[in-house]
Order: sequence, then C-alpha cells, then structure tokens
Amino acid sequence: MATEDERLYESEYVLYVACAWRLDVGDQVACSSGDAYPHYDRMAEGWERLVGASLIGADIRSPGIDLSLTFNQGRTLHVFCDRPAGDDNYDWSTADATYGVTSHGNLSREPREVG
Repeated sequence: MATEDERLYESEYVLYVACAWRLDVGDQVACSSGDAYPHYDRMAEGWERLVGASLIGADIRSPGIDLSLTFNQGRTLHVFCDRPAGDDNYDWSTADATYGVTSHGNLSREPREVG
C-alpha cells in the first residue's frame, strides 16, 4: 500500500521542462516559456487550459529529440530542445525510469527509484 506522501506527491508520469516550450490551443498560442516574466498571468491562464485534459498522443522529432504532446480538445504542448551543451532540455519519468534529453539530441536513461 502506498504511503500518504506517495499517494499525494508521486506521479505515474512526470515531465520536467527546462528548455523553450509553447502551448497551442487550436490555432492560437495560449502561452510559452517566453511569457514567464512579466506575463505570469498569461502563462497561468494557458496552463489552466490543461487542467482535466487527457493526453492522446506524443511525437518525438529527430535530430534534436523535440517533443510534442497532444491533448484532447485541440491542445498541444511543443518542447524545443535549445539548451547549451551539457544542460538538460527535458526529463520524462515513467514508473520504471527517467529519460533525459540533453543538447545535440543525446538521450539518457536511469532507473527510477520511487518512495
């Protein structure tokens, strides 16, 4: 049985993004990583559009391992790998492992230790 911390704070999947990204809703840009400052309100409103959304598709593009996540109701999160050499662009964690994408399309895999 899961502990209370695991039940409240451990996710089945985790996406951590450190590079540029953009959230599209239909044919409109809802928000992007460039909205962080001074446009916090625009970013918060954009992310609110993902509350309750279901992931229905994922696309990874070579050579940089850019990522697009498609959600229902026309929402798409685009992740653009633009970090300098040695920096992480994004990490994707599953129940078993964490996959890290660094510069120049390099991919790493580490076992995930939960709880």
